[in-house]
Amino acid sequence: AVRARMAPGGASLALDIAEGWHVNAHEPGVAGLAGARLESAEADWPEGRAADLGFADRPVRVYEGRLALDLAPAGETVTLHLQACSDAVCLAPEAATFRLR
Repeated sequence: AVRARMAPGGASLALDIAEGWHVNAHEPGVAGLAGARLESAEADWPEGRAADLGFADRPVRVYEGRLALDLAPAGETVTLHLQACSDAVCLAPEAATFRLR
C-alpha cells in the first residue's frame, strides 16, 4: 500500500501511497491512532487532509498520494513508523529502517 524511498544521504524521504489507501498523518487529530513518525531525523510534517472515516466521530488527518519530506538526519539510520489504511481496513503499524552510510 505504501512505497518509501530515501534520498542518498538521507536529505529527503518520499512516500508513494497507493490509490484507495492513506497513512495517518503525523498528528492525526484522533486519540489512539498511530501517527506517522520518524526516529533519528527531524522533518516538517504537513498537516494532511481531513478525512471523514466511519470509525471516528471527527475527521482524521491523513496523507494520500505522494508525500515528500525534507529531512535532517541525526544518525546513521532513520526509521519511519506508519500505519496504512483503506476505507475498510487498517494494516498493522509498520516500521522501515534506512541506513544512510
